Amino acid sequence: ITQGNSGGPLVNLDGEVIGINTMTAGPGISFAVPSDFAKEFLKRANKTAKHRGRRRYGIGVSMLTMSPRIAKSLQMRGLLPPGVDRGVLLAIVWPGSPADHAGLMKGDVIVRINNKDIKSSSEVFEIIQSGGSLRVEIIRENIKRILVVTPEPLDS
Repeated sequence: ITQGNSGGPLVNLDGEVIGINTMTAGPGISFAVPSDFAKEFLKRANKTAKHRGRRRYGIGVSMLTMSPRIAKSLQMRGLLPPGVDRGVLLAIVWPGSPADHAGLMKGDVIVRINNKDIKSSSEVFEIIQSGGSLRVEIIRENIKRILVVTPEPLDS
């Protein structure tokens, strides 16, 4: 994945789309969202869009549920302390977003929000929908930090 083709298709040798390129974490380490996950996400998003009366919130990030394999890779590079094998890796923090204003950065790993251990990006999404200020515990370059992020409404 190079600058500019994040979000593009990941194809196998048969030309079938198997994922969506999202980010690189270093030389030879790249991530993609599986196409099956993206299809299911779009189905859920379309259902959610039908419920327009409910206000939605966002913080302006693209995130990836961290697997034990990803955790081990980050630990080998000294970016994550030993023993941390769950959390959410921030792939993108959009400039000017609530996450950006709070100090979150690409590569941060969210491990707790409002004193709740975080295991998946879907948990982060659900917590964000509360709309209130969030006490976010992250690990950045092997150091734990606590930041406060206030989600903004996405619907007008």
